[in-house]
Amino acid sequence: MKTRHLVAFAVLAVIAAVFMAGCSILGTSIEARITSFVDGLNGDRTQVYTNLDTSIPAYAANQGQTSLWDAQFPSTDGTYSDIVTSPAPLDPSGVLVDITASISTLTKSYKFVLKNNGSIFDDYAITDILVLSGGTYTSIF
Repeated sequence: MKTRHLVAFAVLAVIAAVFMAGCSILGTSIEARITSFVDGLNGDRTQVYTNLDTSIPAYAANQGQTSLWDAQFPSTDGTYSDIVTSPAPLDPSGVLVDITASISTLTKSYKFVLKNNGSIFDDYAITDILVLSGGTYTSIF
């Protein structure tokens, strides 16, 4: 009888450990990916690239680098915050995001194009970032 209890306890412990691992196992939602990107802008900018899809050239090009992020999101503008406004029209993989800096009075509008790499759970990664300029979106990569 005790052996069955030990086996049952071991199974429950494994299940609990899986659930405690959280997002790393369950994937990353669109909103969580954008939040992680913005948190990287406000923190260690050398790690912002980890929010990109590993299969795109920009992932390797920006690995451990800050020059792209510094050019597009100057740290002199203060801390950044985001508002995910809506899915991009006619593009189910895109999401429109307004990013605001605390010191700058300018709000920039971006379109993040994301790819779902998950098989069971959604696991989104950024494949492109476009900035609204002169009425059209232009890729920052």
